Amino acid sequence: MAYPTRSKPLADELRRKITSGELTGRLPSMLSLSEEHGMAVSTVQRAVQALRREGLVRTLKGSGVYVERTSPTMATCPVQGCGGSMEQHGYGWRCTRCGATAPGPSTA
Repeated sequence: MAYPTRSKPLADELRRKITSGELTGRLPSMLSLSEEHGMAVSTVQRAVQALRREGLVRTLKGSGVYVERTSPTMATCPVQGCGGSMEQHGYGWRCTRCGATAPGPSTA
């Protein structure tokens, strides 16, 4: 199941800003984002959670949410000896070196 419709536009906007380099470092607070976009904090949290699953952001407890990468990438290809990186492709992941695929992150 895809993430809820109300959080998708925000996740898409934040993803675009992160991948373009417009948004770096620490993200605005959940409250600030919810007020700016006129949505509940829980909706903002779901959008950020989607970005976290993609590896674009990380949360430091008590500190905030930070940009981790500028492209949605999994660490490395699961094929032994490949060493390529996995990038988001449609609803899953594809290796940039050998073309191996993996299912996308769960969004339940």
